[in-house]
Amino acid sequence: MLESPLFKRMLIASIFVLASGFYTLIFIPEQLRNLGEIAGIGVIIFVLLFQQLSGDSQREKQYFKKEIYLFLLAAFVSMFMANAFHNQAFTITLVAQRYIYFFFFYFFLHSIKLDVKEIEKLILPLAFVYVFLYLTQYIVFPTRIVDSRVGVERGTVRIFIPGGGFLLLAYFMSLQKLLKNYELKHGIYCLIFFVVNGILQGTRQSLASIVLLTVAFIFFSKQVKSRTLVIIMAGVAGLAVFVIFQDIFLEMIAVTRKETTATRENIRLVAVRFFLTEFMPNKLAYIFGNGQDSLNSSFGREVNLYKKLGLYQSDIGLIGDYTKFGLLFVIAQLSIMARVIFGKLPKEIVYLRYFFISRALVMFTGSNIFSNATGIAFFMIVLYMIDQYKNKEKEEEFNHSYKT
Repeated sequence: MLESPLFKRMLIASIFVLASGFYTLIFIPEQLRNLGEIAGIGVIIFVLLFQQLSGDSQREKQYFKKEIYLFLLAAFVSMFMANAFHNQAFTITLVAQRYIYFFFFYFFLHSIKLDVKEIEKLILPLAFVYVFLYLTQYIVFPTRIVDSRVGVERGTVRIFIPGGGFLLLAYFMSLQKLLKNYELKHGIYCLIFFVVNGILQGTRQSLASIVLLTVAFIFFSKQVKSRTLVIIMAGVAGLAVFVIFQDIFLEMIAVTRKETTATRENIRLVAVRFFLTEFMPNKLAYIFGNGQDSLNSSFGREVNLYKKLGLYQSDIGLIGDYTKFGLLFVIAQLSIMARVIFGKLPKEIVYLRYFFISRALVMFTGSNIFSNATGIAFFMIVLYMIDQYKNKEKEEEFNHSYKT
């Protein structure tokens, strides 16, 4: 059964859905969502062990395995910090940081050896699942169908459902295909993903980064013969979108002005200063972190009190993760980001560079990409795609040189 590409795709999609907590659908109890997350980890570990014992382990190059090992090592070492300086038991930390174990998904993907083209077939369907859930929640609000942050702000209903990474990835993938083939369907996909992720959600940083990177993508694309014409057309489309959703844009501008003129210090800056100073118990914490807290310990209850004061580690992105897992975690993430953004990528996945830049732009201003099960599982899929394309490129270069 593991030889079937369809079964492998379904298995990968199922693990991602489990990692995202069934998209926090409200009719699925939280306990069941948590069990689903653990079940996803169980499937990953079981398949890895099965493939290893059967002698069918992957031999292709894994370009990011060193960084994955660093992530896992950082989490392991931080457990001792949580125990020694916050009196949190190892067993509690082991369970609390379970989302970290989705880093093994990277090795799982390499072990089942699914062709990258089959992986790409998952991107659009998972993106449209997110769109469907988002628009459904948007339409039926104030009735809730998801147990996530939902509320009226900035002239729109802001909804935060796990799994939005595929939406942005699908946007840049569709944009690359649009510039290559000029097919109408890819233009429609781009518009749908842009409206949902960039406008309806009312997130200024996402909107600004998408617009900026879209212009950069068009300008630097070798596929575009008339950049001026394409940018003008994009500008006209953008103007039409602005007219349609002008209330949301005006609300976002008003919020920006209010925050700019406010005398109160930005809460994120307050959180950064607090977690980098008062929160740290000693100098070792600046190297190895403090560990993942849990409400089942006094450490977790203490951190929860900080949240009631508006001080969230999740609000300060990579800095928040640094205070949990230390320098090794930061080094691993920055290494991946730098290698993808500044390194050479096969032409088929150049769009991934812009996707990673979009994530780098918000690396310190919100929930970090590697700070939850959904983000980790999603990015392991992306890193596997890069590995597969690079291995294919190396193989083609070898075959070409061998023939000549």
